[in-house]
Amino acid sequence: MVQGVNNTNITLTWTFGLEAGFTLLSIFFVRNRPGKYSKTDIASRPSDYGFTYYNNEFIKEYRANLPSELVLLDVNNEEEYVYTLEVQSTDQSHSVLHKDKSLVTVIVFGK
Repeated sequence: MVQGVNNTNITLTWTFGLEAGFTLLSIFFVRNRPGKYSKTDIASRPSDYGFTYYNNEFIKEYRANLPSELVLLDVNNEEEYVYTLEVQSTDQSHSVLHKDKSLVTVIVFGK
């Protein structure tokens, strides 16, 4: 959990490793409100390519960097999100799809 006050350029960095015999398919940055079931996809990337944003507004709010870093460009007191990195991989036969999730909760208090 990350708690703080209004700020800019808050960097969230995830590290991950793949099991032997697995290949990276894609990575997704996702956000949702704590306790809510709906989620919002922010950006994704296939394999080792750059990130694509799902909404033009997200380009103003976030910077998705390789390999798995999300920068929150303008955090204000309306922010209270759970940010998730979702990693999809597959085995060499492509018969097993493996999904992993790692999350960070960001809560910002007003001035």
